[in-house]
Amino acid sequence: MPAAPSGTSVRFGALAAVAVAGTLVAYAKFATLWPTDGVRREEACQVRVGMYFTDTLAVDPDEATWAAYRACLASVWQARLGWLVGGMLALALAAALLYRLQPVWRIRRSRLRRLDEFPSVSAFLTGPLTELIAVAGLRHPPVFLLDPASPRAGGLAFGRRHPTYVCLDAGIVAAAVRDRPTFDAVVLHELAHVRAGDVPVTYLTIAVWRAFLLVALLPFVAVTFHPALLSANPWRMPDAESVTATSVSMMGHAVVMVAMVFLARVAVLRAREKHADVLVADWTGRHQPYTSVIATPPARRWRRWTTHPSNAARSRAMRRPYLLLRPGVGEYFALGLAVDLAWLETVEALRLLYWYHGDNASFLVMRVVWGLSAGLLICGLVLQGVAFRRAAAGARSGVFVLPGFALGSGLALGALLHAPVGVTPLAGLGDPVPLVFAAGVAVCCAALSGWAGRCTELAGPAVAGWRTGAVAAVTLLTCVVVIAPLYRYPHAASTAVWQSLVSPALDLVREYATVAGDPTLATPSLWAVVVPFLYNPGYRAVGVCLAALWVLPVLLVPGLGRRLRAGLLGSAVATAVWVPLIVFPGADDDPATALVMSARELTGAAILQLVIAVVLTRRSGWLAASVGVWAFAAICTAGIWLAHGNDGVVDSVLAARPMQFLPLTATAALLIGAAVPRPAGPQPTAAVAWGGRAGSGQPVLALAALLTIVGATLVYSPKAPGAVPILPPATAPARINPDQALVIWSNGGGLQQLNAITAANAEIFSGPATPEHYAAACRRFQPVVADAAAFPSPPVEPVRSQWQAMLKSWQTAASECVRIFGEQGTGSDLLGRSFQEAPSLTTTILGELDAAAARVTGGR
Repeated sequence: MPAAPSGTSVRFGALAAVAVAGTLVAYAKFATLWPTDGVRREEACQVRVGMYFTDTLAVDPDEATWAAYRACLASVWQARLGWLVGGMLALALAAALLYRLQPVWRIRRSRLRRLDEFPSVSAFLTGPLTELIAVAGLRHPPVFLLDPASPRAGGLAFGRRHPTYVCLDAGIVAAAVRDRPTFDAVVLHELAHVRAGDVPVTYLTIAVWRAFLLVALLPFVAVTFHPALLSANPWRMPDAESVTATSVSMMGHAVVMVAMVFLARVAVLRAREKHADVLVADWTGRHQPYTSVIATPPARRWRRWTTHPSNAARSRAMRRPYLLLRPGVGEYFALGLAVDLAWLETVEALRLLYWYHGDNASFLVMRVVWGLSAGLLICGLVLQGVAFRRAAAGARSGVFVLPGFALGSGLALGALLHAPVGVTPLAGLGDPVPLVFAAGVAVCCAALSGWAGRCTELAGPAVAGWRTGAVAAVTLLTCVVVIAPLYRYPHAASTAVWQSLVSPALDLVREYATVAGDPTLATPSLWAVVVPFLYNPGYRAVGVCLAALWVLPVLLVPGLGRRLRAGLLGSAVATAVWVPLIVFPGADDDPATALVMSARELTGAAILQLVIAVVLTRRSGWLAASVGVWAFAAICTAGIWLAHGNDGVVDSVLAARPMQFLPLTATAALLIGAAVPRPAGPQPTAAVAWGGRAGSGQPVLALAALLTIVGATLVYSPKAPGAVPILPPATAPARINPDQALVIWSNGGGLQQLNAITAANAEIFSGPATPEHYAAACRRFQPVVADAAAFPSPPVEPVRSQWQAMLKSWQTAASECVRIFGEQGTGSDLLGRSFQEAPSLTTTILGELDAAAARVTGGR
């Protein structure tokens, strides 16, 4: 692991993330407006590949179909990719250009001059400045400039890494004669910026802020209120119709983004001042080196948004410099929100490129990206917290948990606040289901941060050692395997998941409880087991990850044997209490009763896990409780298999996979147990050799045996062929909305084919009534009908049958026309009937399309 990130680096990361997210928002809007026929191309390609996107979300789950659709829209998504990549490049290039030009612009605007251009002043200050450079420990001294027109007693460090400038005001040069301590403090403060290396970060922050305003915000505002700027006629005046509810909503989105970028900019600039003040206080040996320079201004609310912290905050930082190492709750909340918004906007951009959908690996890939991002944030938080606790002996462990909770809250809030174009923001805030999962994300991040912080401290002082690397690896794995799947639900769609999946399952198991004859007591236990069971489909990976969370700290602390004995003893006592709950099903018991008994046994096991966690945490510590809870989970799994098994199969779904439920309850019990105060006593502070007592390998072997048993219960699961399902039978697959599908077919080329047929038919009867004209017109009509026949049929009945009958009539009419008038054939009634039936069918289809369009428009 690297060293702990500074507060300036963390805040700059938030600034960069929000700037990227805001730029993606702007250029995603541009990409949807140009090319201007993007919607028509999408509809045409949907018709071509036979995949209609209607409000029922019923699409073909076939990656080949998606590939064909994406290939059909190559010109559209390539243009959109150009917009998105161009926006990112424009932001980067504008920021780089502003960063490069800023020193030159400042020197010319303020008419600054090099100090050596004033020989007498330079000769007088050479000695003091050389001393101060030595105090600051700078190997490469900055270039000193003078502002001869400024009477202020101040200075300014600016520029890039090379060269870096320090400008001295005329007022501070005069202070070098009459008030040397003030001169030293001011110059040292600017040299502290150079020593801390925050000058490039500071001016890169300013450059990113200005580039964001120039490249993203201004074009976004202009296009939002005047979309015609990206049309074939961009110079016409905007009208009132261009200001829609969607544009107002988008502007609200933009205001939030601008506010976040601005606040991140202010946070970076304020943090650098505190870090520089701490260095000056250390170099001068005074906690108030600026007393003769800084006058305390009257308190004003607006000062909290300025680039310099208050005098009280600066004094507090100089008196207790270790406070700067503490991971702040506000900064990690903002960082989590910023990173999550950047991830969400990246997902929206990938959706515009037709790559992000459920029928390829895109969901998994982006979930891993989200999990790794959250894990890296937690690792940075932990490194900061460990550095703070080592600098401030006796600091509470809340230094990890509270910022972790804030980080998780920011990550979850991003999903709650985010809404694609056309969807109402904050849609998930009025529903309890998304809020419950958002709280779950925050709690998991807090618990993981506390765990990782404690384990990092136990790993010893070497932050680059393998033990710390193992902690980081488990942290990242937990974020990817556990928290990232949980993150899917803090949005409005989670309610649909609950209503379509979980709620029917709860209704079904309630019927089982009634069949078993005990609905009052059985229903709550069934619900308590089925809900986490359904939300944990990847239980094997989750179980391995959760097991690693207790195995690693057990290995990092001394006294392994003692903790194993205490944990196994606790699990044995709990087993003795739990065994009477097992009811061995009889041969005549129905599967519903077996399911109810399985749920009752699992509920009892979960309650006893909580008792083990609380009691053992108070008596023997959290690690002993971890051993006891997980050993008891393995024992319960084996007991349920034994009670419900017969010839290698079991009689209920819950009995087949107890470890789809028990690891979750084990983790929850351990979290509750960790929150229970325990008697004061010595706490382990560093890692020791594995096995506890020197020369004894028995504890390690016992732990390996326990892990083998737990792993076996996770990997193996017997079949349950005769079990009742906990999910109702699958409903018929969703059908496309017929009206919307017809509109898509019409706009995607169907209406064009009908118009071509109508025009070609009219041409036959618009010329001279001669055999030659009829023959020529009918020959031209045949390829028109052939093109229509090659075009995909309408997606719904009865329009599909009408279309096919119409094409058959037109083909017959054209063929008979050519045969009779072009080949001098004999007449027949077939020609007349075809020319009567085909136009009638054409009119009927046009009426169906008009009616479908009217219903779709009216439904909006």
